[in-house]
Amino acid sequence: LQSRFGRNKHQNLLCQMFNIRQNGSVEEYVERFAELYDQLTAYETNPNPVHYVTRLMEGLTPSIRLMVGIQQPADLDSAYALALLTEELEIIQ
Repeated sequence: LQSRFGRNKHQNLLCQMFNIRQNGSVEEYVERFAELYDQLTAYETNPNPVHYVTRLMEGLTPSIRLMVGIQQPADLDSAYALALLTEELEIIQ
């Protein structure tokens, strides 16, 4: 079953990952992203952190993406923390 239908699910998850966008708060976006990440990494023996950090950043709103990108985060935790901080600073201003 996995060989027959698993490929379709993997492709579906990849499509979702390439199309995910921040529509609400950073926290809501990261929760949806993390769900996809967890499912996708089940198909990979060595997930590439650069790939996932880039995907996370691409889905952020333009202003948050810019500020996170300037910092060049090395991992998802750093990117998430920077996105949250940027969002908080935008709210304060």
